[in-house]
Amino acid sequence: MYYYMGQRQKDARENAENLVKHFKRIIAEYSQAEVWQKGLTTAQEWLRLINADNPSSAEISAFIAVVDANCDRSSAWADMAGGAYQWARTKGVSRPKTLFASEGLLFAAKSDSVTWLEHARMLLKAFERRHEDDPTNEVWAIGISTVRRWLKLIDAQEIGKPEISELTESVIENSGKFLSPTWFETALGVWSWCKAIGYTELIPEDMRLLLTNKERRDGVE
Repeated sequence: MYYYMGQRQKDARENAENLVKHFKRIIAEYSQAEVWQKGLTTAQEWLRLINADNPSSAEISAFIAVVDANCDRSSAWADMAGGAYQWARTKGVSRPKTLFASEGLLFAAKSDSVTWLEHARMLLKAFERRHEDDPTNEVWAIGISTVRRWLKLIDAQEIGKPEISELTESVIENSGKFLSPTWFETALGVWSWCKAIGYTELIPEDMRLLLTNKERRDGVE
């Protein structure tokens, strides 16, 4: 595993080169999942910018935005963010915004519709911010469409099991496919909502236990 250790600016190239090697190794030996492919292309872009004679502020800002959208998706992504933010500052480019303070209500949501709406809207905003910064990545676009579908179901007067089942199956598939805390929070929110409205059987068995244990700790009946 590659770990960012606060390298000085003179080591930025080595930092980027090591990350390129790291992502290539994961892809070759373990997985070609989107998160690693995206990590590789982003690390390669960083190396290109480092090697460029005079990269523009717009290019660096676009690169940093992609890093910001993905920086919580693995330790390697976090390592790249640490080095990239430091390097970009030396080029006069600051991190555009802080995405990751507290973007999901997670298990805090209760069973009333207002709270579920708030929870889903918060997650929608998180996906939209990432999509704005990383517009070519399907991870965020699919997240937006999934949460919008959930919002419609929450707000519907009548919903049937087929519609709920379709949503939960989509969430199960994509939360497993896309390594992202925002996707995981979405999955947990949808499953907790399913339990609250009487569709516990649609929740994966291991997640049922997780939800039950959390509710016990929170004193939820």
